[in-house]
Formats: sequence, C-alpha cells, structure tokens
Amino acid sequence: MRWRSSTWLWASSMLITVFVRADSAWSAAPLEVAPAAAPAPSTTWSGNYHRVGPALADLTLVPTSGETVKVSIVAGGEPRGGATAADCTVQAEGRPSGDTLDAMVTPFDANGMTVTAAELKAAPSRVKVQLKGGHLKVESNFDGCGLGATLDGDYVPGGKGAVLTSNSPVADSTKFYVSEAGVGGVPANATIAVVHASFSRASLASLLATPEKGAVRIEIAGLGIAFGVDQASAPSASKVSWENLSPDSRVTFLETTSPRFEAADGVRVGMTLSEASIRKMGPAHLVHDGTMTWAHFETDAPTISYRIKLGPKPTISAIRVRAAPTSDRRK
Repeated sequence: MRWRSSTWLWASSMLITVFVRADSAWSAAPLEVAPAAAPAPSTTWSGNYHRVGPALADLTLVPTSGETVKVSIVAGGEPRGGATAADCTVQAEGRPSGDTLDAMVTPFDANGMTVTAAELKAAPSRVKVQLKGGHLKVESNFDGCGLGATLDGDYVPGGKGAVLTSNSPVADSTKFYVSEAGVGGVPANATIAVVHASFSRASLASLLATPEKGAVRIEIAGLGIAFGVDQASAPSASKVSWENLSPDSRVTFLETTSPRFEAADGVRVGMTLSEASIRKMGPAHLVHDGTMTWAHFETDAPTISYRIKLGPKPTISAIRVRAAPTSDRRK
C-alpha cells in the first residue's frame, strides 16, 4: 500500500518538525513557534484598597517576614455612609493559598474597638479575601461591627488604606506624658495587646529582650519605649516577637528612654540628676540593684523611678513606671 501523504507532529522544546511521506521519500521542515507570554498578575497581596458600597471602607494588605499577610479594614455604616471609627475596625492575619487568603482575626485595640484573645478563643472570626483580577472580594463572619456596618464586598486598588488609630495614642507633645500611672497614656499594667496597639509603628519594629532579676525587659526598637514581663510570661524562643508574647498578659512596667516624654514637673530623659533635683525640690535617693543605678524622689509616687547613667554629671537615661500593687492602685 502506498501513502500519498501522511503527517506526524512531534514537539520538542519550541521546535515542531513536520514529516511527510510521499512514495518512499521523506522530507523535514522545521517551524519556529514563539513562546506564549505569561499573564502578568494584576493584583498582589499588598497595598491599599477601598470599597464604594454599600458604604465606604478602606483595606490594607501587608505581607510579613513570616510569609503571612496582615489584612486591616476600617468600614463605615450604612446610616452615615462613611468610614468612621465607631462603625467597624478589624485586623486579621493568615497565609495565602493561591488566590485566597483565609485570615484569622487577631487581638487589637484601635478606633474605639477592642477585641481580646480571650474573646477570639471563645468565638474565632475570619476574614476571607480573594484575588479577582484587579480587585478583591471580601467575606467575613466577624460580628463586632455595629450601626449597619459590614466588611463584605468588592474592594478596588487605591484609597487611603485602613488607618488604625489607637485608643490610647502616644501624643506628639513632649509634656505631661509620664505619670505615676503609666507612659504616653498607656497604663503601666496594660496588656501586651494594648501596648502593641498603642505605640505607633510598634508592629513594624523589632523587639529586643534583656533579662532582669525575676523579669524580662523588652524594648520596642527605635521608639524609646520598653516594657517588662515576668519570667512566667516571657517567651521561650530566643528571639522575642509580638507573635510569641501572650496578648492577654499584663506588663509589669513601662519605660521610656526618649526625651520626648516628659513628666508634669518637666523631668525627662537626658536631664542631669542635679537639674532633676531642682525641679523635684529635693535630693534623690540612689539604689544600685547589682546591674543598674536607680534614683527615686520623695515627691514622686513609689511607682516611678529613674535609671541613672553615672559619670561626672549623673544623667537620667530612662524613666520607669511600675504597675502598682492591686491594693495601691488609685481609682
């Protein structure tokens, strides 16, 4: 039997060769095929997004070093139609899988809303975000929204992002923000979650842990703020992070090493001990704890002490406010 024409296709890499048999003769004709271009992703797991309806809302996606993504949303309620702090705020974190992020709501204290770890343990909440071309589709079972506010809907790129304003913000003013009760408006017995939410840029800052007698001092790098945790609450990991600190644990003290925080009488970090004594109208009582030297003035509450850098002119290097015992706390 004779084949007038028979054709086989064989592809290797990007070369296609067409073989043709006519009688007993074979011929080969190479054809070059251009590779198909991969579609460029139009949406990534980062950036600011906003929703127009049913009410205004802003959303921010932030990737972390641990390959998770944090999602923050501030949404308005239908009666007012605008994103106001009293309507709905939520923060969640999860690991993306393909085009879907199933994020668990995490503890936060911002925009007039507080969600604790205990509340989430009793009733876990999720925020589901799906990449849909150039926009996001959001669904959530979070029930902390009021006034008709909802997180669900389509979000498009742009907007101001989810601006999370702490309920206890650190003021930019340098006056009257160290007291016998705390630092920057944050009480000295605050929970880890409140400390985390209250100091600007805390989420982006690394934490530095230093052991002390019966406690661990944890510094929020670059902010001039540190806090103490007892050894039972200290993380077992060698590298401390917000994730391995229990958010419901209470700190044992707050401390500032920044001169922008100032007591009502004007005493601040960087002031010499002599200058502080003049303002306090009396000498300081000095105590060396084996590692550091501390000063205390009789006019101060027992909860306040000053770390002293010794030298020709002893200088205040930190102001620490300890949590008062329960029986001594003022109403």
